[in-house]
This record gives sequence, C-alpha cells and structure tokens, in this order.
Amino acid sequence: MTLSLQKALVYTIAAIGIALLLLFWQTGTFSESVLPGYPGDAFFPRLILIFSLIWVAVLLLRLFRRAADTEPTTGLPKTVAVELIPFAVVAGCVLAYIFLLPILGFELCTFLFLFGLLFTRWRDPIRQRVIRVAALSLSTTLFFYVVFILLLNVSFPVRILPRYIQF
Repeated sequence: MTLSLQKALVYTIAAIGIALLLLFWQTGTFSESVLPGYPGDAFFPRLILIFSLIWVAVLLLRLFRRAADTEPTTGLPKTVAVELIPFAVVAGCVLAYIFLLPILGFELCTFLFLFGLLFTRWRDPIRQRVIRVAALSLSTTLFFYVVFILLLNVSFPVRILPRYIQF
C-alpha cells in the first residue's frame, strides 16, 4: 500500500493521539488518593499523557501548516510504502510478547522477542547471524533485567534469574 507522506504522517500522529486519549481515559479507573490533598495514582500518568498529547497537537498543527504552504519540501520522498505483512508480523510478535510474558517469564520472553525480530533483519551468513543476534539479544535482556528488575524494582514475572540480588 502506498500513501503520500503527508497522509501517512497525519494517520500515524492521529493514531498515536487516539491511543493516548484512550490511555488517559483508562487512568480514570486508577484508585483515588488515600490521604486528602495528595494526588492519586493517576496523577503522574496523566501528566505524561497530557504532555504527550500537547506534542501530538503541535505536530498536527505543523503538518497542516506545512500543507498550506506552497513551498515544496526538499529531500523528502513524496510517497511512503506501507508493507502490511511485515507490520502484521511485528504487531503479532508484540501481542505474543504481552500474552506470553506471564507464562514464559520476562527473561525468556524478552530474549525470544529480540532474537526473532533481529534475526529477520540481520544480513550475515546464517551461522554468524545466529551467534551475533543471540549475543545481542542476551546482553540486552540482561541489561533490561538489571535496570528494570534489580535497580528500578519493576514487577515483572521472572522465571530464570532471581528476583532480588543482595549486594
């Protein structure tokens, strides 16, 4: 499918804006503040979403203003090719990651997700590709484990590595 660059940008930014609005609506289900005068659980997510929505509006205004200008943009392609099959594969991988995370655990699920996406894009002979992609996926998974689980104490379902490490 081929779209003009202008339409592709408008559709993408509008889809992001709609997703942000749906997330903002979802924050209405967060619990209220326990103590009077303190913000509830939705305070910081709403701040982030409002900030993001402001930038979506700025981008849309810039796109519409640029469309009104008669000066042609230089260096940008006129059309964008959207390949639906690779898009569907990536969307399927993301959904599989979300649904398999509680079953397989954070470590294995993240490794397989990264390996699967990187393996199809890497352009080496098959043996080198497997080794390099596996090493990169493993190191990235370990980095995410250390940063999110150990340092930030994010609650992910871990199956292989320990939840807490005492230093």
